[in-house]
Amino acid sequence: MPPAPPHYRRVSHGVHLFLTLFTFGMWAVLVWWWWTIVINVSNNSARADFEAASARFEYDRWQWEQYWRRLRGEGPWGPPPGPGHGPQW
Repeated sequence: MPPAPPHYRRVSHGVHLFLTLFTFGMWAVLVWWWWTIVINVSNNSARADFEAASARFEYDRWQWEQYWRRLRGEGPWGPPPGPGHGPQW
């Protein structure tokens, strides 16, 4: 199975606006900037993990296809020409 795409975290702008107004701007000064950095780092990490898992999956799939080609006696460039020699899915 291919890896599932990551679920990215999002910043709720309405919550930030409310908290900024409610705390007279202190939320934006003290918390908001580092919270957005943490969320961006988390999303970048999730994206990198997904790309690595996708690359591993594609390599494993390629190895699996090569194994079955060798098992069926096909060449490295796919099945031999002619009817009835395609993949039997």
